[in-house]
Amino acid sequence: MTLFYYGTFATFAGLGAQLGLLGNHTFAGIEGAPSAVALAWLGPVIGALSRVGAGQVSDKIRGGRVTTVMAVCNIIGLLALWLYKPTTVSGCWIWLLVMFWVFFWTGVGNASTTEQMAVLFPPLQGGAVVGWTSAVGAYGPFTIGMLLAECGAGAMFGISTLIFVAILAINVYYYDRKNAPDLC
Repeated sequence: MTLFYYGTFATFAGLGAQLGLLGNHTFAGIEGAPSAVALAWLGPVIGALSRVGAGQVSDKIRGGRVTTVMAVCNIIGLLALWLYKPTTVSGCWIWLLVMFWVFFWTGVGNASTTEQMAVLFPPLQGGAVVGWTSAVGAYGPFTIGMLLAECGAGAMFGISTLIFVAILAINVYYYDRKNAPDLC
């Protein structure tokens, strides 16, 4: 569960901290490109709002099912960000929309994984697990920033994609398949 929450919250918080710089770097040399700094606040707002709605959906249809959908959608978005390099103003807007897609789905994952923890663990343990995973997830801005600084955007998006592939595989096997050991 720590990996799940780290993947969702670290990506959400880390990209929230880096979106302006990352976007301006990605759009460098494209005349008339939108200002990623001016629009950077939208990503965290989208993620926060999606978390609210996804909590209610997770309670109704199971957090494990929502986490599966979230992981697939994040893999799609992160792969697109890894592979797509805008060369026009409209391409910059496409890149921003894909980034906002990732924010939306990481917000959904923040809610669905928290719901899973509440189901998987008794109340006293559940509180400790949520606390631990939140503390680890808080390293997101640091780790995303370090990956960007040391390896570049391509590597950061590639590593983030691999994290969500692991989340998807673990979630489907343990929490979201017929006869799963801990269906939740």
